[in-house]
Amino acid sequence: MKDLFEKAKKNYDKKKYNKAFKLFMKCAEQDDKEAMWYVGNCYYNGIGIEQDYEKAKALLEEAGWDGSQTLRFYVNSGDNTFVNGAQVLVAQWAAVGIKVEVQTVDLATLMTVAGSTDYDIMAVQYTYAPVDPYPDVSWLLGGEGSWTGYANEEINEALAGTQQTSDIEEIKGLYSIVDKKVQEDVPMFSAYIISAQGAVSKRLSGAQPSAYGFFNDVQGWDVAE
Repeated sequence: MKDLFEKAKKNYDKKKYNKAFKLFMKCAEQDDKEAMWYVGNCYYNGIGIEQDYEKAKALLEEAGWDGSQTLRFYVNSGDNTFVNGAQVLVAQWAAVGIKVEVQTVDLATLMTVAGSTDYDIMAVQYTYAPVDPYPDVSWLLGGEGSWTGYANEEINEALAGTQQTSDIEEIKGLYSIVDKKVQEDVPMFSAYIISAQGAVSKRLSGAQPSAYGFFNDVQGWDVAE
């Protein structure tokens, strides 16, 4: 059964969703809880099968979800975009029987809650600088004491490997391992991405608009009369 499940996951990762769904179904029929989650996810998102919220809800219950509990979702009250986005997420979760209550708090309180880890779900704006993301990723996935409380040995090994090589392709491969595992276990997820935009006057030469380091080479700029 383990081999069948791994085969299903490989097809899923390769976006061969129809085949993956059928294999996950076979595993779910043998009471594989993780396979039930995948099948429920497929029904919920219409992946490899026609979208069906009721079947997704039923499979979530079979996988052991306690529908009577209400999760606390902490959101920064000053972030209007995410306050609205949180309501969309809550409605989507409710469609499959997951009860979530949004609690909006100011940023200082949110950081206190984050430090205490006394929450079920928490939303923060987080920006990865366009350099080695190792410090941020290793902390966020650093187990006890981090915001996620999540740790995985495979991820730890991959992250350690990124600090032991200067080969760009090898580093990309190691971070791909981290990304794949995070996508599977979902200790955290992105709700939306802000796309930064920049513009430069036609009178200005030697400048390239960028979200990061725009003024690093200001000494090379020239303004036409």
